[in-house]
Order: sequence, then C-alpha cells, then structure tokens
Amino acid sequence: MALSIGVRKRSGPFEMSKRAVFYLILIGYTVMSTIPFIWSGLTSFKSQPEAAQTPPTGIPINATLDAWKTVLGFNSSISGINVDFLQYFKNSLIVALLVMAGNLFFDSLAGYAFARMRFPGRNFLFYLIIGTLMIPAAMTIIPVFVILAKVPGFLGGPWLGTYEGLTVPFMVTAFGIFLMRQFFMSLPVELEEAGRMDGLTRFGMYWKIALPLARPALATLAILQFQGSWDSFLMPSFITQSNPSLYTLPVGLAQFSFNYLNYWPDIMAGAMVVILPILVVYVFAQRYFVEGLSRTGLKG
Repeated sequence: MALSIGVRKRSGPFEMSKRAVFYLILIGYTVMSTIPFIWSGLTSFKSQPEAAQTPPTGIPINATLDAWKTVLGFNSSISGINVDFLQYFKNSLIVALLVMAGNLFFDSLAGYAFARMRFPGRNFLFYLIIGTLMIPAAMTIIPVFVILAKVPGFLGGPWLGTYEGLTVPFMVTAFGIFLMRQFFMSLPVELEEAGRMDGLTRFGMYWKIALPLARPALATLAILQFQGSWDSFLMPSFITQSNPSLYTLPVGLAQFSFNYLNYWPDIMAGAMVVILPILVVYVFAQRYFVEGLSRTGLKG
C-alpha cells in the first residue's frame, strides 16, 4: 500500500501581509457595524435628560431601567400617550409569520410552475413579474390602500385596520417567485420523472419531491420575508391608521418620537427588541441561508 505524504507549502511574506490586510479590513468593518448596536444598548439604560444632553455620554452615568420597563409593559404611558409595546410585538409576530408562511407556499408553487410547466405566455408572464421589482414600493401605497378600502363585504372588507390587510397583499412577492424558480431549475428532472412513473400528479411531484429538496431555498426565503415583514414601516403605518391596537413594532416605535422631543432611551430599547427575533432566526437558519443563496445563483 502506497503512502503519500503531503507537503504544505509555506506562505511567503507577500501572502502573509495580504492576509493580514484582509483580516484588518474585516475587523474594522466588524467594529464599525457593531458600534451602532453597542450605542443603542447603552442609550437604552440612560435617563431621558442624559440621552438628550450635548455632548453625549458613552457609558450611562446613572443607569436606569425605565426605558426597558416601558418596552416590557411595566410603564404603559409616555406623556399621556398609551404605549402597549407587548401588543405591538404580538402584532408584528403574527403578521411576520403569516406573510412568511404565505410566501413559502405561494412563491414556491409559482416558482415550480415557471420552472417545470410549459404553457402559453410562460416567459412573458415571468418577465412581467420580474419587471415589477423595478417599481418602487412607495408607488404602490395608494393602489394598495384603495384596494383594501374597497374589498367587498362578503370577504370581510374593508380590510383597512385588519390583520387581513396587513398580510394578504404581501403573501406573494416577485423576488420569492424568482428565487424559487432558480432553485427548482437546478434540480434534476429525473427525480420527478421517477415520481411520475409511480403515479404522482404534478402537484404531488411538487409537494413530495421538489419541495423537500428545496429546504435551503425555503430557509433563505423565510429569513428574507420574515425580516422584510418584521421591519416594514411604511405600509403598516397607512393600513393601521384607523386601528392603533394593530400597530406593529416599527409603527409603535414611532410613538416615542414627537415634533420637538424624542424619547431616545425608549426608542433604543424598542430597537433592541426589534432586532432580537431577526438575529435568532438568522442564527438557527444560517447554514440553509448560505446554501440557498449559493444554489440559486444569488451569492455575490
């Protein structure tokens, strides 16, 4: 039995210096990205006068938990305005989960149809859907608002100030359809042909063969859609105007800001709460997220 011994090539001075510069850039970028989070965390433990003073302080001089008590529901009002932050958290969680679930099903279903099925106008319809990505979100506010206001009564309309209005219009996205189509096109067709021989219908091939293999792309889509819905401010602020009890977290955070006064400790404490679920979701699905981006050709 032959024994092969690998000899590791020593890196020269140029390679070592290049690697050192690369790591210094990464460390610098990490520090720059971390400073806003550290500043937000420190500010959340300051009193309102200390947070507003100039020049600003770094570490709180007299640390207090007043902002966190407000965010966690122990203090329910600010300057006479009732702020139910826990309710906002629940609303954001419900909306984000429903929007994410809708996108996982409908986007994958449409993506599979564009990747595998042949029908007249398929390419034209696909490019038309992709073309909607060039439309700024701000341009869709008025059309969506009008549509939600005119939803007929037998569908429970109008949908302004309801969970339906916050979720149904956003359960399908052009980007999600594109992402899933690209992934399904990378799967071998032979797997579905074997399923067809076993008597599976087209939906059965999608549900039992293609969808289980698409877990990396589904994880990527889930993270992006959950984050997009969780952080959304513009649309929910218009839809929930008539029903403050349905405010989401970003809309609720705006209640801490007034024309001549901003409650920075409360805003920063709320921002830390907003960040936490996104961080948890990404940590647990990071491996699938990276794999999904690389398999769909979207990795930069």
